[in-house]
Amino acid sequence: MKSVETVSSKQAIRQNIQGSRPYLIWLIIWGFQSVTASTLEFIGQWVNVDPWQPLPLWIALAASAVVLWRKIRLGALPRFTISGGLSAVSIIIIIGAIWTHWYVQAANPFFIALLKSFIIAASLAQLGAWLGRPILYIGIWQFVLTVVVAIQYLGLASVVLGGAGGLSMLGLGWLLYIGSKQSEGAI
Repeated sequence: MKSVETVSSKQAIRQNIQGSRPYLIWLIIWGFQSVTASTLEFIGQWVNVDPWQPLPLWIALAASAVVLWRKIRLGALPRFTISGGLSAVSIIIIIGAIWTHWYVQAANPFFIALLKSFIIAASLAQLGAWLGRPILYIGIWQFVLTVVVAIQYLGLASVVLGGAGGLSMLGLGWLLYIGSKQSEGAI
């Protein structure tokens, strides 16, 4: 016999998954950007890809601008705050702090790759609390991978962690898409 707590907890997770639907496009855009940038960096060992290196970032920025413009035009822009108190301002501050460290060269490329991966891992773990255990497990996997790469394979950090972070975002997008379809009863 199911308890009332279990049923209401599952209903809350389903509602959270339904509410995450507007964010799927962002996970897909930036997941592909991360995977593509890591792939280009890996290929750069054998072929000169320097002219192509900024291309994934510019494509992702352009795609994000198009999506944002379309959402604003349609009035479908989701609210950029999370019920746990995290807001767009705090995210902007974190991004600004990281950029400043990079700009003044207080952080080398290894630091940036590790920090991005730790942020993805922490974000996935937090989302796992709202959206279910599979997402929490992806966050734990990302954290363990980051620690192992930092200790054993630091030279490969940007390629491995960038690719794994992008795949984690794509995997999260896929899980949320499947979850929203299941909660609609389409699957």
